[in-house]
Amino acid sequence: HDDIVVASPDQPALIEALEALTAALDAAGMQLGLDDGKSLLLVDDGADVSDALFAALGRRRDSVAKCAGIPISTTSPSARRRADELLTSTVHDCLRPLRALEHAHPQDTVKVLAVAGARCRTLYHAACTHDSPAWPALRREADQLTRSLLAHALGPQAEVTTEHQWLMALLPAREGGLGVHSCTLEGELDRRAARVLDARDVGSEDDLATAMAALVSTRARLHRHLATL
Repeated sequence: HDDIVVASPDQPALIEALEALTAALDAAGMQLGLDDGKSLLLVDDGADVSDALFAALGRRRDSVAKCAGIPISTTSPSARRRADELLTSTVHDCLRPLRALEHAHPQDTVKVLAVAGARCRTLYHAACTHDSPAWPALRREADQLTRSLLAHALGPQAEVTTEHQWLMALLPAREGGLGVHSCTLEGELDRRAARVLDARDVGSEDDLATAMAALVSTRARLHRHLATL
């Protein structure tokens, strides 16, 4: 694997690490890629970067997708906590636009929740960080938001959604439901989704087809179980 991730508590230490890395690569007949965004420094928006560090990384600065800097693997409890904090903040940012549905037409609310709801907005992050201990609470929070929006869409006669209404809403439209997705219920699909992403990265059509089939099969099994409740 030719990807390297370096974390540092401060910029001077990071410069020293880059100098040591560059020297080691040079001794091995290699070099650090700087063109086309091959070397990235992930910092908070608006953070000051020293000129020396900026120069060492090719003097290029761009905005990146939120969550891009969440460590997938961490080596210390403090790094794990920081990764979970970043993940939690990112998921909250993903869910925040849904609150605008409190002022939308009921039909529009249901349509948005079905095709671009909480599950859709957090699926990528869930697939990339499915082992994070932050997910159980985040899934519950996302589902609670979805249920409150559904209750609002149902009108004043339904201040909260009952369990039966909630289960019916989760069924696909072809089975008489609303097609809304539950983050908690579909949480077990995250590992399947992660395998799909891995297969895409590897470029294996056979592995991708197998991973996609497993994902679709598991989702169908969940819906069949719902229909029996």
